[in-house]
Amino acid sequence: MKSFLFESTVRVTYFLVWAIERVGAVVVFVPLWTTHKLKWLVANIGHAIMMTLDGPRVDEVEEQAVMESEAKAVNDELSLLTTAGKIRDHAQEHGDWTDYHTEALNQIGEALLNECGWEENAVHQYLRQVVESIEGLEYGVSDDES
Repeated sequence: MKSFLFESTVRVTYFLVWAIERVGAVVVFVPLWTTHKLKWLVANIGHAIMMTLDGPRVDEVEEQAVMESEAKAVNDELSLLTTAGKIRDHAQEHGDWTDYHTEALNQIGEALLNECGWEENAVHQYLRQVVESIEGLEYGVSDDES
């Protein structure tokens, strides 16, 4: 009898947890989906009204937003390039290239590749110039690998 009660308790508990999880997922999903669709509807109606009132102005604002986004991307790229130079300068000042410098340059390389859309060869070429500008250091990837 004790074994039956134990097994029954396990099965009932499992079912209740499963049911609560499923009901909870629906309870969370429905308001999120509704809110998303409502925001989409309001934004589209507002955009249509603005286009009707002053279409050229809307086009101008949208173009300005694109230009700002592109400018931010260029600033981010320049920031990465500047940081690579600062890493090189730090290593020169301390007279030692450490694993931390290598890791930092690797992360900059990944960001240039993935976030800025650089080609892998261009990333290696730039980082090679940064590293080899320090006398006695060689970049770790050969031309065949890059």
